[in-house]
Amino acid sequence: GAGEPEWEGRKAMSEMIERVARAMAAKAYDDWDAPDSGCTLSGNDPDEMREYYRDLARAAIAAMREPGDAVIDAICMASSSAEQPSKYFFDVGVHARAEWQAAIDEILK
Repeated sequence: GAGEPEWEGRKAMSEMIERVARAMAAKAYDDWDAPDSGCTLSGNDPDEMREYYRDLARAAIAAMREPGDAVIDAICMASSSAEQPSKYFFDVGVHARAEWQAAIDEILK
């Protein structure tokens, strides 16, 4: 029905935050699937622990909002080919930063 593609996109973005949060928890040796506070590193409620890592994930993703020159160069290289004129490469560079930021903003909605 109407709105399904938008919902699917929002679900995918939420899943990205969840994947980053789970990776952070694993790196900290915390149990994402902890059944109770006795099984979390902090001793906090498991839902609070998961929300803590989701907040960390959002902060980490937000910190990547400003791409460095190397990121812009990589986007340009991935978007161009030997057959395309150099003007195309320049045009991609002009828009790459805004596109990168739009993608990060969408993840964080």
